[in-house]
Amino acid sequence: MRKLVGLTLTGPDGAAIGRPALLAISAVAGFAVPPATLLLRGMTRFQSDVTAPSEDSTAEAAASLNYGHSP
Repeated sequence: MRKLVGLTLTGPDGAAIGRPALLAISAVAGFAVPPATLLLRGMTRFQSDVTAPSEDSTAEAAASLNYGHSP
């Protein structure tokens, strides 16, 4: 939904402030926002609770993909 709103507002924004200004603002935001997330607390120590799949679960997943088909 956000993507749709952003794309919808691109035309009127470009008409209001001009294409070069809109492109400059977009470029600055595109390059500044990702590194700025490192300033958020905990992002430099990001950890995931997801574990790597074991061999048993990998074989089980492969078997479920072949459901209804003979090996």
